[in-house]
Amino acid sequence: MADSYISNPTTDPSVQLQNLYEALEAGNIKQALRLKTSFMKHFSDSYPREIRDKFHLLTEQLRELEDWQHFATNPKREELCKKMESLQRHNEIHPEEKAKAIKELQEMWRQLGPSDSSEGQRLWQRFKRAGDTAFSVCADYFTGKREHRDKNLQERIKICDSLDL
Repeated sequence: MADSYISNPTTDPSVQLQNLYEALEAGNIKQALRLKTSFMKHFSDSYPREIRDKFHLLTEQLRELEDWQHFATNPKREELCKKMESLQRHNEIHPEEKAKAIKELQEMWRQLGPSDSSEGQRLWQRFKRAGDTAFSVCADYFTGKREHRDKNLQERIKICDSLDL
């Protein structure tokens, strides 16, 4: 009855730990975090000691990988903040070009992955604030452009209505 904790293959702790191990080996922190969370939902003190020990070892490896990721990505995040702040200051850039540049910087930020560190959160707030300020000029431009299109549409409707008479 030692294996009574195995109810199905998706909750088999050995399979889950193997998947977690493979995610860590691949450097896929996001997947490893999901697998750790999933494992924790089913975690039980009735698991054999070797399962619990392996889980704690893999959790420590995940923590180390996250630390290294933060160490490697925070300088990149800092650079993205500087680029976004530069966009914020340059109002001579056409709003459509600026909006495209903002989207590109946001995509670069997303590719760095999540950061739960306090430094990462501070950089995120700085990046977001600069992006919001930079985009405010673009938002005004796009609002004016939309209003102009709406006005033109109403004029076309009037012309078409008058031709139908």
